Amino acid sequence: MVMRCSFVSQSAAIPSNVGEWRLQEPLVRRLTTGVCTDSKALHPCVIPTRHLQRSLFRLPVPQLKKTCRHYLDAVRPLVSPKQYSATMKIVEGFQAREGVLLQRELQRTDSVNKHTSYICADWSDRYLMDRTPLPINRNFCFITRRDVDKPDMLTRAAFWITSSVNFQRMYLNDTLRPDFMYVGSENHYCRKDWFHRTVALTPEYFSAKVAAIGSGFHAIPLDMSRYDYLMCSTRVPGVLRDEIRAFRTATHIIVLYRGQQYVVTVADKDCQPLPEAQVYARLRAITEMNPAPPVEDVGIFTTMDRTSWNAVRADMMRHHVNQSNLELIDSALFIVSLDDDLTVDYLQDGGASAATRWMLSRGFNRWWDKSFGIIVSKDGVVGVNVEQSWGGSAAVKRYMEDAFNYSVMRSSKEMDRNAAPTEPVRQLLWRLTPDLQQRAARAKLRMDEDVRRFDVYTSLFPNVGYDDALLRGLHILPDELIQIAIQLAWWRLNKSTVSTCECRSTTAYLRGCTDCVRSATEESQGFTMLMGSSSASVIEKRNALISAVKRHKVNTKTVDTGYGIDCHLFALRMVAERRDPQHLPLLFLDPSYRTLCSNVLTTSSLSSNAVMGGGFGSVDEGYGVAYIVDSGCVVFNVSCWKGVGPVHSAADFSQAVCAAFADSYRLLEMNGNGK
Repeated sequence: MVMRCSFVSQSAAIPSNVGEWRLQEPLVRRLTTGVCTDSKALHPCVIPTRHLQRSLFRLPVPQLKKTCRHYLDAVRPLVSPKQYSATMKIVEGFQAREGVLLQRELQRTDSVNKHTSYICADWSDRYLMDRTPLPINRNFCFITRRDVDKPDMLTRAAFWITSSVNFQRMYLNDTLRPDFMYVGSENHYCRKDWFHRTVALTPEYFSAKVAAIGSGFHAIPLDMSRYDYLMCSTRVPGVLRDEIRAFRTATHIIVLYRGQQYVVTVADKDCQPLPEAQVYARLRAITEMNPAPPVEDVGIFTTMDRTSWNAVRADMMRHHVNQSNLELIDSALFIVSLDDDLTVDYLQDGGASAATRWMLSRGFNRWWDKSFGIIVSKDGVVGVNVEQSWGGSAAVKRYMEDAFNYSVMRSSKEMDRNAAPTEPVRQLLWRLTPDLQQRAARAKLRMDEDVRRFDVYTSLFPNVGYDDALLRGLHILPDELIQIAIQLAWWRLNKSTVSTCECRSTTAYLRGCTDCVRSATEESQGFTMLMGSSSASVIEKRNALISAVKRHKVNTKTVDTGYGIDCHLFALRMVAERRDPQHLPLLFLDPSYRTLCSNVLTTSSLSSNAVMGGGFGSVDEGYGVAYIVDSGCVVFNVSCWKGVGPVHSAADFSQAVCAAFADSYRLLEMNGNGK
């Protein structure tokens, strides 16, 4: 049941069931229909792709004193007064003794490794040493909007594949437009051709500073080092630590169809894509084989825990055929899964939730180790599934938007759908021993159980979006209001405040990765408690909401400027573990630190003009909340685990978030007199 305050107005009202998308059919059709929003996608740029990389700003090592202060601010609403008092004493001791030594060593290491950031290697190892199975736990997905010109699986796949190959070719040739974060008006001079040409003529060793400072920080160059691992890259399982293995280039992709794997050449030796008609012909040739699903889909091995998959892979590679097959998969540009047994319909009951589940948790016809995989449904919906360890969320989003726009802007009307393939596709045949077949069967049973326990719910909140006049007038971003609404939703269901992580990219710095904005603050806690008080006035509640939003703005700016606490504390802990793993400082053994790192609520924005859905998994005891802010609506995707997870289902929490968002918005509508 949706919880709401009595003062929710019609302008911020929500449907009785926010999962019934058919109640908002015109809005849904607009949200799910793609249009080209960047006619210059995949056009050569006058600034070479890597021209700015050498001179990017370096991620600063935060001051120990400020990190300790921000850490105390972050844990205070999460723990009891008694625990907080004990934590204060621990932090004081850390700041005066062990922390000083660890900080000094971290700064010294950072100063002699100017080619990277202080957190990059340790942050990568954090993922690569994780033994958890990848599906649901360590992947996230985007579901792109429909292309009305390409409403079938093969046409959409053919154009997306050629767009992807073009993206990789331009990156290799140094003609792909560098990544910028633009701030301010679209008419600012930093977007003009003369400014780009000026930056291109600037020497590499200070060109990024010229671009940023010369634009008045309206154009901030972003790190593109992760693009080296976007294509022709894979995560190879290890005993204790996995490896990211990248190849210079390739001419082939791997197509998965009905659990079988096929090698398809899609480019020439210079990475120039084949014509769409030829790619279409080769995909059509696969479907015309009408293959029966295999007894065991070898892709199921990639759903195992990483140590077990390492053992299986070693056994498989004892046969030269399997070894050759794995090398072809590892070196492929990317994976394309053709799912001709699935359709996507957001207007059906549960259709949006089913689409996210299909993307995140299907064990059949998948290969989870590749940096990303393209999944195409029978009705031409494209999903992009991303493996997290290589840290390429920003790279994948840029690639996805460029491939989407470049594909949508080109018509399929002239494509010859009857062309014959000029080269046959090759099916990969495997040699599996009885023992490997049994392991595959057990892996399938385990994956089926994970799918059964995985709970996901996608809801649509209408009438409020990124172009909302009220929020613009108050200088409040929808994301900020969403973060406070998530806190209110949790409080209403559980009467507590828990550790909340809003993932935030730090690619404005050389080899930056992600850090966490801590959304659970004293201010947000105060607001959530006031909302449950019958004695608090509307004005008090509104003032508390605005105070919580302001605090979130400050915390976001802290992370954006490179001074987040999570990366810094994690780096200090890694230094301590390398010095003496048996005697860590008390700060890292303190229950407050474990509470902060629990991330019961993990949140992230997936907003993009190319995206209509997507999501990710959650920690065992909490929720994963992905959201998309579009024009006139917000999409919430909530996930959790049944049984071992929270008391309330994903649907309960999703509806509670929508109700909290409506109530928070209504508070902002009221004037100073509470009307």
